[in-house]
Amino acid sequence: MPTWDWRVSFATSTTFTTLPSVQQISISNGRRRQIDDYGVDQLTVESLFPSAWTVTPKLGDNIIAWVYTTAYPAYPTYNYWKMFQGRITNVDIKYGMVTNQDSVTITAEGLQADLGRTQINGYSVASGLTGLQVFSTANSVGVYVGNTSSLSTGSAQTYTGNLKAFVDTEVRTEQGRLRSTPTAPTALDMGTLDFVGRGSLFYGPTPTPEWSDGTLSSTTNYKYQQVKFKSASEDYYNSVTVQPLGLASQTSTSGTTPIYSYVPDSYDVSTSQALSLAQYLRFKYDTTTGTPRELGFTISQQSAADAVWFLNLISNFLGLKIQIVLRGVRYYCVVEGVNISATPDDTRILFSVSSNETNDYLILDDSVYGRLDYNRLGY
Repeated sequence: MPTWDWRVSFATSTTFTTLPSVQQISISNGRRRQIDDYGVDQLTVESLFPSAWTVTPKLGDNIIAWVYTTAYPAYPTYNYWKMFQGRITNVDIKYGMVTNQDSVTITAEGLQADLGRTQINGYSVASGLTGLQVFSTANSVGVYVGNTSSLSTGSAQTYTGNLKAFVDTEVRTEQGRLRSTPTAPTALDMGTLDFVGRGSLFYGPTPTPEWSDGTLSSTTNYKYQQVKFKSASEDYYNSVTVQPLGLASQTSTSGTTPIYSYVPDSYDVSTSQALSLAQYLRFKYDTTTGTPRELGFTISQQSAADAVWFLNLISNFLGLKIQIVLRGVRYYCVVEGVNISATPDDTRILFSVSSNETNDYLILDDSVYGRLDYNRLGY
């Protein structure tokens, strides 16, 4: 039965100390639905014997939850697969009658928290691609947010307000993603927070990873515990009104009733771009078909080779395209978020997924991101 060797390390600067006697880890990364603003990644760690610590974790320390492996003998330094990175928010120590009863619970928040704690005052934002606007605005207050291949143009403005609120609106304008990106698995160090434009999605390996109940022929034999479907009630909109900063609102509607409205703000540079965004969103969400929303599985269910391969898939989960086979039907999905629950015995993964029907980027002949005669035109 394969399992993962989970470890947690913390540091006040760049020298990390591994936390001993870790008993349980809970991680929440990403988002649940596509229309959700990205929250702050969360980590909870339970450990024993704090009286034996030689270095004590403190509020504000950098912290990384990672999996150790020696499964890549040709690359002996590739032992670190980081699953969470951020800063400690609390260290809760409980002392028993004897030291063997002592325990500690550490909570931490991801790199997105830096955005939420930062206030911008009167920064002049030049018109430009959304990713460049995020990079320059964050950089003006000493916060680094990388950017990749954005396609929409944001309007010029003088911004005063919370940095995360600014980034959230840029993500909606771009229809991109906000990704906490670990550095290459060669050493323990902190990664970066990146604004990922819709022109630079993580498509995933070929063939597309598939979790299956065995009812269809499969290129993989990944196993799952459960698949949860939800109706379109959460993500069904037949009328979308985009409210661009300083410009007239733009609406796209199907003309049907009852009306289910979605009204996002944006930084679109023009009313024509805002209208394109409204039309794109309405076409994405104007369907009442129920689709998979959650995929749950454990590492112990998989073969030893698959358990190792999952290190790469789960550490790079955001935007990962996957297939789910359930009772003779294959569903194409994209991973939006992940929840991890780990003990020394096993690791359970819960993917929050969106349907390929709401990921219409029109990459021709791609089974998830675009299929001729199936997809609607993006923008």
